[in-house]
Amino acid sequence: MTDQDSPWKEMLEANLGVALDFFFPEIHTEIDWGQEHEILRQELPPVAPPGEKRIADLVAKAISTHGDERYLHGEVQGEEEHDFGHRIQVYNRRVSDKFNLPVGSFVILTDANPGWRPEKYEAVLYGKKQTLEFHSAKVIDWLGREEELKVHPNPVALFVLAHLASMRTKKDDEARADAKFEVVLLMQERFDNEVERRKWYRYLDWLLALPEEYDLQVWDRVNAMKEKGMPYVTFADRYERKMGRVEGRVESVLQDRFPDAEAELMPQVEQVEDLHKLQELLQMAKTADLTTIKAAIATAISGSK
Repeated sequence: MTDQDSPWKEMLEANLGVALDFFFPEIHTEIDWGQEHEILRQELPPVAPPGEKRIADLVAKAISTHGDERYLHGEVQGEEEHDFGHRIQVYNRRVSDKFNLPVGSFVILTDANPGWRPEKYEAVLYGKKQTLEFHSAKVIDWLGREEELKVHPNPVALFVLAHLASMRTKKDDEARADAKFEVVLLMQERFDNEVERRKWYRYLDWLLALPEEYDLQVWDRVNAMKEKGMPYVTFADRYERKMGRVEGRVESVLQDRFPDAEAELMPQVEQVEDLHKLQELLQMAKTADLTTIKAAIATAISGSK
């Protein structure tokens, strides 16, 4: 059986900033990533019965944008677990006790059950509630959005793409080989740096494990493309095309809802360089009033610079 948790844990440790930016931007924006953060690998006091060793997936110390120390506790969970929220509460309390500071917890749920979405622990004792809320992200929420992942500027998107492919192709080596071939090409488009490319390939190889003969077929196909000089759309080209499509949809919505303002707003919309922000603007343009849309465009432009 493929170990699906380990590549997630390793990816998080090595790429905490970009992972938080992808899954939990509300956490990412509060951390000063110009300051060095520290992954704390020491084992915490046991939270399981004697003889059963458990450690938190990730504990990190960082510096906030206000200059104070922050502690983060993260978990990756690949299957539904009864009383999972209690386990997060126990880890959170143990980390807080150890470092004598409040701790923010987040969980990445990699299972296939769309209905299981733990995001808090709550108990009632003597008429009073004990509650811990934690940030929660569900990977399968990206199902059906694979094209968006392929052009997403954050490299974690390719990791999520590979994970979804691993779920889809569990018992089909040929389909998995096709998926792996596509993600390898996307990685080669994205990373100019060979060290970075090898690092992310290690995660990919872990998620999309194949029998040796299929792995060789994948690399034969990759090498054949290189040798024949067969062109394929680069990441930059793909990203720009996606941006253009979304801009066109924004223009169409504005033309329908605010025909007198569309000519004024579109040059500003075209200054937004972040695909995610542009997609948010598209959704807002469908329902929000004109004043709100103008303010959101201005915010998106400033956030792109």
